[in-house]
This record gives sequence, C-alpha cells and structure tokens, in this order.
Amino acid sequence: MSNLKATIHYCDERLKVLLSPALGSSNERAQELSELGVITLVSLVDDRTFEPAFFYNPQFILPIAPEKDHYIRFLQALRHTDQFALANISGLSNEPTGLIYPSKNYLMLVHIRPSAELKEPEVPDWTAEAATLTVADVAIHRSKLERLNEETLRARSAETGR
Repeated sequence: MSNLKATIHYCDERLKVLLSPALGSSNERAQELSELGVITLVSLVDDRTFEPAFFYNPQFILPIAPEKDHYIRFLQALRHTDQFALANISGLSNEPTGLIYPSKNYLMLVHIRPSAELKEPEVPDWTAEAATLTVADVAIHRSKLERLNEETLRARSAETGR
C-alpha cells in the first residue's frame, strides 16, 4: 500500500501530510482508506479514554516537505499536552474515527474500531472488583511488574548485542 496524502484540519490551520502504514502488511481496511483525504481534529482526550483493543491500522503521519516546520510545531504542541487528538477521518463515519499522538519523531494515527466489532466473551461468574487489595499488595504487584519489565529490557539488549 502506498502513502496516502491527507490534510489535517485544526482550528483555522491546515497541514498537508502523508500517511504511511506502520505495519508491513496491508489489511482488509486498505480499500476503505483509499479515499482518505481530510482529518479534522475534534478534541483532546486522555490517553486512557479508549481501550487499546479498539485501535487498528496504525499509520505514521509524515510531513510533506514545505510543511515540515508546521508539522514539528504541531508534534511538539501535542507532545506537551500529554493527551491524544481525537480525529474525524472523512469518509469513514460521522463519529470520531481516529486518534493522533506523538511517537518518537513522528505523529501516529490509529483508527478506532467501532465497539460493535469487538466481540466480548461470556460474562464470567467472578468480577475483578471482588478482589480487595491493600496498599502493600499494590506495591508488591507493581514491584513484580517492574522486575518483569527490567528482565525484558535486559533480554532485548542481549539479543540486539549479538
């Protein structure tokens, strides 16, 4: 799938960009995106507003050469908000259909899957809310997760050092 040209509309400004797939292989939504042209920013939202399970089809947003400075200012401004930009992508739906967020030196666009597409399993006979954790329990579990993260980073470093 080749890069798609798009325009990001925010306030009274426009930014001409290229959207480039972040994944090596295309998916069933590629044809749906072939008409992509306008991305209108709707609002800023907390990064925990949407479950990651609702995200699909990540794309890099790349500046078109003359727009580079404008792109960098937009990237830095979004980075300093600590929020995501909720976007409406033309032709997909009347509802907001994407999130834009900074990732390293680029902006990323992830599409939001409609909740009707996510099939949940049957309701269990238990609930997570039934568990009560003390402050000490939370500290123990956080410590275990941090150790797991450190072990994973060490393993990756050893793997890339070969």
